[in-house]
Amino acid sequence: MNIFFTVIVTLIIFGILITTHEAGHLIAAKKCGVYVEEFSIGMGPLIFSVKGENEWDTMYSIRLLPVGGYCKLYGEDYEEVGEGSLNSLSPIKKIIVFASGAFMNLITAFIALLLLYSIVGTTPTTTMDYILPNSPASMAGIKTGQTITQIDGKNIESWEDIAKAVDASGGKEIEVRLEKDGKEEVKRLIPEIEKESNSYKIGITPTYTRTFFSVIKTSVYSFGEFIKLIFSALMDLLRGNVGIDQLSGPIGVASVINMALSRGFAVMLNITALLAINIGIFNLLPIPALDGSRIFFCLIEMIKGSPIDPKKEGIVHMVGFVALMAFAVFIAYQDVLRLL
Repeated sequence: MNIFFTVIVTLIIFGILITTHEAGHLIAAKKCGVYVEEFSIGMGPLIFSVKGENEWDTMYSIRLLPVGGYCKLYGEDYEEVGEGSLNSLSPIKKIIVFASGAFMNLITAFIALLLLYSIVGTTPTTTMDYILPNSPASMAGIKTGQTITQIDGKNIESWEDIAKAVDASGGKEIEVRLEKDGKEEVKRLIPEIEKESNSYKIGITPTYTRTFFSVIKTSVYSFGEFIKLIFSALMDLLRGNVGIDQLSGPIGVASVINMALSRGFAVMLNITALLAINIGIFNLLPIPALDGSRIFFCLIEMIKGSPIDPKKEGIVHMVGFVALMAFAVFIAYQDVLRLL
């Protein structure tokens, strides 16, 4: 796959995820009465901007480097106070503003999953969608679009029936009756053992049907499974089961996207959903400079009944930002080494 195309697709995906994240902050801040000074897509030198005539209107801008974006809130640097300032909000409202970015990432992930299952379907049928080359099905002459109606004389009603009948063969020859456009065929073939699953297969994949409720149900299930997967990975990292050198950053993600591009739009949606959930959860971790850390300070403020010294909190976030940048450089270095 063309490296330039991979870079473009990677930038688009991260651009969407970062923009929706910052849009969450933008919407929540405005709803809570905070003045949003600037909402930017991209970083660096200004290319284009638009702002209303009112002094308190937000400036919406596009900047040269397509590597991020930001939502600049009045009072975010702890200097400004008073009407329209982030500092004027109650701890609960500040938590809403800080958490809204991650919330939008999760919403984006769920939308990506809805699109995915609306395209590929959710329920396997008994009609063939793909025949694996050089597989028993391919060698026997089974074609896409054919529907399996019987195996060894037993009626087939579902994909599960096919899987059970093939595996129950134990590697002995089976008779498969197929139908397409009113024409019936009978094929004889010998299933082969698949080492990964330790079960017998014939090298076919089904077409899928979809209904409104099945798409919703499957999207919710996949959403939950992705969250469990990410938390499991975090726990493995904390327990030392996974080394820091095994983590990947944007460069590593780009290599995954490069491999996924050849597998179609549906796979890209799946990766986008996983990335969106990953970014959302990561931002909620109580790591200095991240939204989770700011939420943590708000919780302390609620317990104490008074805010933390803004200068001290600012120092914590600054140190955390420098540490995160250093960590990002280390991860990028590891990604590059894996590519060499």
